[in-house]
Amino acid sequence: MKLSELKSGTHQQRQQQQSQQFETGTIRNAVAYPSPIEALYNGQPVTILATGDIVGMSPAVQIVDETGQLDWVSSEEVTITQRDVLPQNEQQRSRLFSQQQRRQQS
Repeated sequence: MKLSELKSGTHQQRQQQQSQQFETGTIRNAVAYPSPIEALYNGQPVTILATGDIVGMSPAVQIVDETGQLDWVSSEEVTITQRDVLPQNEQQRSRLFSQQQRRQQS
């Protein structure tokens, strides 16, 4: 048996062990937000508490609904409604840029 065959076999064995180690829905990593974020999930108001790496649905967020029910869902299924955490539009970026330029010229 060649050394390259041994290495590829070992790599495949490691991948199988890792995939068996984590089942779908297993949380591998999670980080709580410093403050909750308002959002909608299936048209219902929810609060996003954390983001995480979950086997089978990454990236995911942890949400809580109005009844206090906690759940992890795919981040693609959630719409953020809190304006201060959304990306700025072009007009806001332009205004900030011109303010910064004026400060630098002063």
